[in-house]
Parts: sequence; C-alpha cells; structure tokens
Amino acid sequence: MRKPKKIGIVGGSYNPIHNAHLIIAEHFREQMDLDLVLLIPSNISPNKVTQINKYIDSTHRLNMVVLACRNNKYFRVDDVEIQRNGISYTIDTLKYLKSKYLNAELFLLIGKDQAINFNKWNRWQEILKYSQLCIAGRNQNLELSETTQETINNIFDEINYKPIWIKSPLMDSPASNNRNRISKGQSIKYQVPNSVLSYIEKNNLYK
Repeated sequence: MRKPKKIGIVGGSYNPIHNAHLIIAEHFREQMDLDLVLLIPSNISPNKVTQINKYIDSTHRLNMVVLACRNNKYFRVDDVEIQRNGISYTIDTLKYLKSKYLNAELFLLIGKDQAINFNKWNRWQEILKYSQLCIAGRNQNLELSETTQETINNIFDEINYKPIWIKSPLMDSPASNNRNRISKGQSIKYQVPNSVLSYIEKNNLYK
C-alpha cells in the first residue's frame, strides 16, 4: 500500500461503535478524498471523565472497532490512546500521528456538539496547526440552530480560521441509547454491525 497523503482522524469512546459512526466516517473519506481514515478509540475522553464508570474495558471497545472496520479497505484502527493510558488529549495524538506519517496531511473530524465547545479543548489552537478541522453537520443540509451556528462561527472567526463542514446523514443515535436498550433487554439490531452485535452478545456486555 502506498504511503497515504491525506489521512482522516475520527476519535471517540466507541462505547460501543455503531453504524452511524461508520457512515459518517465514510462520508468524511469520500468528501475529503482521503487515502486513509484512522478510527481511534479513546482511553478516557476529557469530556467524559465523570462518566468513566459507564466505560467497558478498553480491550472490548478496541476489539469492536476492529471488527466494525475490517471490511473497509480505507479504514484502519489505531490504539495509541488506549496504549498511552490516562486522559486522551487530541493534541498528543496528533503529534504522534505527525511523527508516524511524516509527509501526510491530517484532517480531524468532530461533531457539531464538540465544535460548540472546541475552544475549551486542551491546547485547541495548537490542534489547528497540526490538522485541518472538519465538522460533521449530521445532516445533508447542514441545518443548525442559529444559536449553535453563531457559537461555532464566533469561536473560529476570532482567530480567522475556517473549518470544513462535512455533509453527513441525520443519524443521531448516541452510543448511550444502545447501552440503555441492551440493559433493558431490547434489541440493537441494525444499530451496530452484525459482527459487533455478536461480540456484545458473546461477551455479555452492557448488561
């Protein structure tokens, strides 16, 4: 495989990974003409430190992401954040990826819910020096409330930066919904890849 020149980065707790994650990542790859998309499970997301009791073992989360990505030749899983332990800061991951893929251009994908608070991220302006920020609008028309749009615009207008908006289908199906359904004995069929569903059932997760 030739060395990738354009690499997309899609991080998350993936607790568990679901179909919306994969569809949005594929839209991201297609619209940005990426050579490679890295899905990176976090060890502990900075904004979810208080929810750590809801995390299942990182090995399970990693295994599910690997299963979910195995049929897409453009997707690759990197466990750098799990191996690093502690809180997973994006800037540390980007520095690692820059050293690993020396001549590649990095594109970081986040959701609009993350973009609203992006200026509270650890060393957020430094993140923008290491990667091009892309924001998933979560629907084809990128329709956002005026308040949400204004908040996001203000963050980046202040530093004269232009993020790239990614069109993606309206698929707001948080992983927490799937965890709740499992805990109640309800089906999550068609919400997650079959391989992930089988893994959850085999390992009796989220019960």
